Amino acid sequence: MHIKWIGSVLIVAGCGGVGFSLSACLKRERSLLRSLLSALTFLECQLRSQLTPLPDLCRQAARISGGGLAEVFLNFSRELDWQTAPDPDSCMTEALRKSHSLPLSVRELMQRLGNTFGRFDLAGQLQEFEALQQLCRRELDQLSLTLEPRTKTCRTLAFSAGAAAAILLL
Repeated sequence: MHIKWIGSVLIVAGCGGVGFSLSACLKRERSLLRSLLSALTFLECQLRSQLTPLPDLCRQAARISGGGLAEVFLNFSRELDWQTAPDPDSCMTEALRKSHSLPLSVRELMQRLGNTFGRFDLAGQLQEFEALQQLCRRELDQLSLTLEPRTKTCRTLAFSAGAAAAILLL
């Protein structure tokens, strides 16, 4: 009888852990979008004022980004240095392939950033950076509006599923 109770508690705790993990992923996505917005602002300012070479620019962006974005920017700069791919878009694709920790929304924005480099002149790149910043802000605003209800829902559903499984076990 005690084993069933211990099993029930473990099931509820395990399911609750999954709910907290899902809510942590949502909060991490918000943090990554904020970092990406800062990195885009930095990149735009550097392009406007200094015309820093792209690999160096990406290494600088990696220093201010941190986390999964830093990894992508560093991989992107390495791909550009080694010139394993013919264009920046392909280099970004390869850099994103090496990084598995980014949410889909951030990956899509990073891929669009890779499409921007090398396709336009400076004025076109700056316009594309502004468009990317607007997209990033929109994603961030949308996520921020729904973050609290979604995290609460994840945790509640996870605990409820655990409780239901525990009841079936007993």
